[in-house]
Parts: sequence; C-alpha cells; structure tokens
Amino acid sequence: MAITLQKGGHVNLSNEAPGLQRIFMNLVWRCKTPLQVHIQAFLLDYTGKLGSSVDIIDHAQAISRCHSLHFASQQKLNAENCPSIAAAELQRIVIDLSRVPEEVEKICISFSLAASLQLKQEIISAHLLCNDARDGAQIANYDFAVDCQQTPTILCGEIFRNGIDWKLRAVGKSYPDQSTLLAKHFGYQERSSANTDTQITPPNAASLSLS
Repeated sequence: MAITLQKGGHVNLSNEAPGLQRIFMNLVWRCKTPLQVHIQAFLLDYTGKLGSSVDIIDHAQAISRCHSLHFASQQKLNAENCPSIAAAELQRIVIDLSRVPEEVEKICISFSLAASLQLKQEIISAHLLCNDARDGAQIANYDFAVDCQQTPTILCGEIFRNGIDWKLRAVGKSYPDQSTLLAKHFGYQERSSANTDTQITPPNAASLSLS
C-alpha cells in the first residue's frame, strides 16, 4: 500500500521496495483550463548547491550527463487509467538510482506555472507520485495542490541518500518564480544558454499504474 506523505514528511524508498534501482517520479496535475507547466529536476552535491546548468534537467535538456535521469514524454490521463485524478496531465521523470554519481547527494523536483495566473481558480489537483519501475507499483504520494494555489513555483520533493538507502521527502516549499528558486535554494544565478550538448531522446518508459 502506498504511503501518503504530508509536507515535510519522508519515506525510506529502499525499505519500502527492497532491491529498488529505478523509479518513476510522476507529477500529476489537473486544471480547469489547459496551462503551461514547467517541471525541472536538479542534481545537487553534498553542499546542496548546483554545480552548473548541466545539472538542471527539463524538456530543454531532457537527460542528465550521467544518464541516471531523463524526462519521458508528457501524457494526458483520463478516468479509465487514472480514476482518482480524472482528466489529468502527467510528467514522468525516470531515475536510475544505481547510476546516480557518488558526488550527487540529492535530486530535487520543481513545478512551475505562469505567475500571472489566478492559481486558486485554476488548480484542481496536483500530486507527486513515486513508483517502482519494475512493476509500476506506487510507493508514495504527496498532494501539493494547496501549496501551488498560493505561489506559482513549488519545490515539490527531493530524493536523497541516507547511507546506502534512498529516501523521498515531501518538501512543498513555495517561491514566486523559478529564478528565485535557483538563487535562494540552490545558490545558482541563471541557466547558461550556451550549452550545445547533443540532445538524447530517452526511451519510452514502461506502463504505469497510478491507482
């Protein structure tokens, strides 16, 4: 049975799913009208800071340089394959924990909307789900809808090392925009536009059960 996390709570993923190597981190949201959502993942060292722009993963740079993390294609969900969150959107981030470099201590995930929106009127639901890639079984879930109704950018959660184990924490910290998140939380001023690394198309992820 999946563990429901509250803001600030955490779960030991390695204990809940022994032998875990690959996970799906899924952001699932539902809005009254179609909205542009920007999702990012950040690979952080043991100082809690970003080394460079190549450690920021999103659709512009969909796969990490260590090949441990990639963004899968965004999907639309309906009541049949996601009965509890009907007519939702899904962004899946595939993480191979066995390939995360030793110098990376945690992976953070953020969710952003346009700041001009009337967020309380637009956001119906928003969840961060962690699933075992072996069978799609859900390990944990976090409802952050209340947080993203207040400010447009949310640091949703973080996957971090705890000895030989991996844990997931529900963060739910709000920021007025992505630039503030980068500067205040990660000590990074701006993303370089000079990165011309060849884009790598990630493989299709396995089917997922969100129920």
